[in-house]
Amino acid sequence: MMTDQEFMDFSKKLSNEYKGQMDVLYSALGVLLVGRMYGWKVMRLTTSSTTYRKYQKVLGINFKDELEDLGELSHKSVGLDIVNRLYDFWDVIKGINSVSIDRVERKQLQ
Repeated sequence: MMTDQEFMDFSKKLSNEYKGQMDVLYSALGVLLVGRMYGWKVMRLTTSSTTYRKYQKVLGINFKDELEDLGELSHKSVGLDIVNRLYDFWDVIKGINSVSIDRVERKQLQ
């Protein structure tokens, strides 16, 4: 896991070297920043599979390697709370057995 200083150094280096759409860069860095507080499971639950993979590629990292499963603020995630009470995490991510959570609830913080 990156320290705060390593995160800042990583962000600066990536920003200097990045070629592409600016909104993709700041969105990818935003997921990494917020993921440091909420954990990769909340980021995975609230980001589409395509976007999640895209951001990992832009950053050149695997979120699971750089983020805790659950961060200190993961308890604020309504979607994660629903998943933990009623479903299997990966079934929700993969959409298995018609398991779904409303998109608004999935991304809501309490």
